[in-house]
Amino acid sequence: MSDELSREAAAPAAAEPALLRPVRRLGPVADLRFGLYAEVLKDVVADALITDPPYSARTHTGQRSLSRRAGELVVGGIDYQSLSEPDVHALVELFAPRTRRWWVMFGDHLTTAWALEHLARAFDWYTFPPITWEKTDAAPRFCADGPSPSKEWIAVARPRRKMREGERRYRTGCYRGPSRTSCREPGFVGQKPEWLMRAIVRDYSEPGDLVVDPFAGRGTTLVAARAEGRASIGAECDLRSYESARARLGRSYTPLLLQ
Repeated sequence: MSDELSREAAAPAAAEPALLRPVRRLGPVADLRFGLYAEVLKDVVADALITDPPYSARTHTGQRSLSRRAGELVVGGIDYQSLSEPDVHALVELFAPRTRRWWVMFGDHLTTAWALEHLARAFDWYTFPPITWEKTDAAPRFCADGPSPSKEWIAVARPRRKMREGERRYRTGCYRGPSRTSCREPGFVGQKPEWLMRAIVRDYSEPGDLVVDPFAGRGTTLVAARAEGRASIGAECDLRSYESARARLGRSYTPLLLQ
């Protein structure tokens, strides 16, 4: 990570006025850190927190996915730890005082509610009804006991303050598009398409902002932020996902295309 990004990320966040002061804009630098977010991102102040964390235990235990590993088709559930309500509260308590503009978090009906309620009650943030991503290529519900899970929820919130000039603009309440793209890597559950993360980065940050993802996974948020001219910092505690993300971030990219 560059010295410039290190200095900006380590800016103190003890008081809200310090967070809201204008800051020097950064270039599209991506920094991925290996470890638990509470340990490796505790020095970071974000312009926008944009993340796709694990969902609740209810979703994890009910989910079934198809993946191909070592040439074999595998049917299984989500193979990483779910989030509990205290886990979501801990995430909010660390980053709400350290996020200047926007909180954007994928989740299910439980994790989005936990996050929005805690942001509102404990930090007096302005919260919105969850927006959605509608998958145009959603798989059917294989057990045929209910509707196809074609949408995912996204919690959106911001600090309760007067928005500065240039911050007000139209933002969609529903992103619509495919989930299966060429950037998906077999064997990883819950990957978000790059087109979607680039659209979210454009809507909830400005060029030169610092985007933070505490659950970086394969690094799609960081890749999207870099392509859109934002600096980014992420954390990932799963070694396999971390190594895959590092490889993606090491590839060349073309910024500001495919709008």
